[in-house]
Amino acid sequence: MQISNKIVHTLQDISKNIAMEIILLNEIGEILFDGKRASKGAFDDQWSRAVFLDGVARIPKQKRTYFLLDLDQPKPWYFYLPTVSDDADRLGYLVRVVLRSTIKTMLSTRMSEQEALLRALVLDEMEPLELQAAIHDCQINLSAQGCVLLMQTKESNVTKIYDVMCKLFDEEKRHSVFLVSHHLLALVIQLDEEEDMDTIAQLVFALLETIENEVASDVVIGVGNLCKGLLRLHDSFEEALEALRFGISRAGVERTFFFHRLLLERFFRDIPFETKKRFHDLSYTDDVRRMMNDEMRISVNQLFTDNLNLSEAARNLFVHRNTLIYRLDKIQKTTGLDLRHFEDAVLMKFIMIVNESIEWHSGKNTD
Repeated sequence: MQISNKIVHTLQDISKNIAMEIILLNEIGEILFDGKRASKGAFDDQWSRAVFLDGVARIPKQKRTYFLLDLDQPKPWYFYLPTVSDDADRLGYLVRVVLRSTIKTMLSTRMSEQEALLRALVLDEMEPLELQAAIHDCQINLSAQGCVLLMQTKESNVTKIYDVMCKLFDEEKRHSVFLVSHHLLALVIQLDEEEDMDTIAQLVFALLETIENEVASDVVIGVGNLCKGLLRLHDSFEEALEALRFGISRAGVERTFFFHRLLLERFFRDIPFETKKRFHDLSYTDDVRRMMNDEMRISVNQLFTDNLNLSEAARNLFVHRNTLIYRLDKIQKTTGLDLRHFEDAVLMKFIMIVNESIEWHSGKNTD
C-alpha cells in the first residue's frame, strides 16, 4: 500500500527531531515506512510476537516498542520505535498524537464548514444542540433533496479518486465529497425539485466512466434513496451501505447498485434465517456449490443483467456465445434449471440471493 507524501515527510521530520527511526506498519505487519522512505511489500519479522496492552506492545530482546495508531477506521495502523524504555513510551505517545492529527487533517482537507456539516449529517456525528448551531452558522437549505453515493475501491486508489471527485465538483457547491475510511468515499448530491433518481443514475454512470478513465481503478458504487430534506441524509447513507454490501456479495461485472432497485434482495433479507436455511439446504446442494464457482456466478449474474439475452451477455463477458451456452448446459445438468427459460431463471435468482444471504450471515457471525 502507498502512503501519502505528507505522512512520509511528517515521519521524517519527527524522526529527525527525536533522533530515532519510526517504522510504520499496517494491520498485518506490512511495512509502510521503514524509517527513511515509504516501503512496499516487506513485512516486520517480529510482528507476530507483539502483544498489545492499552495500545502498546514491548519486545525487550529485540528493543522494540510498538504503538497502536487508532484512526477510528476498520483497519488501524501501527508503528514502533527501536528501543524499550520510559523515554520510548513518552516519545511514542507524542508521535501518535502528531500522526493522528496529520492524518485526520488530510481526511478533512478542502472541507468547508458546509461540507463538514454535510459529513456530520451523513455520518450522524453531531449532538442535536451542536447540530442546530452548525445549521444556523452555515445557513444551509435543509429542505433540499439529497442523496448519498458510496464508492469503495482499493486503499492505494482512494486518494486518487478523491482528488478526481474534488476537481469535478470544485465549482458545483451543491455537491460534497469526503473520505469515510481508508477504502470508502462518500459523495453527497443535492438536487433541485424537478430532478429525480434518473438524474442521479446519469451522474453515477458518468462518474464511473470518469474514474475508470482517470484512475483505471475498479470501484463499486452504492446509491441510497433520494431523501426529502438533508436531515435524512444518514438514512440515505445507510441505504448506500446496504446497496454496497449486496453488490460486493454478487459476483459479476456490474459496478453500480441502487438501493431502490434491490427490492428482491431486501425481501429475502427480512425472511427468518431458519426459513432461508431450509430452502438453501434443499436447493444449494454440494454439487451445486462445487459447480457455482466465481466464473459461473459471474456468467449467471451477467445473463440476468442482460435480461436473459445470450448474445448480449456473452459480449459483455468477453466470451464466445457457445462458451456461455456450455456453462448454461452445465448448470441445467446439475440443477435441472434451464436459465434460458424465465421461470427457471427466476428460481435460480432466488437460490443465488438466498445463498448470498446465508453466506453473509455466516460471515457476520464469524466476525
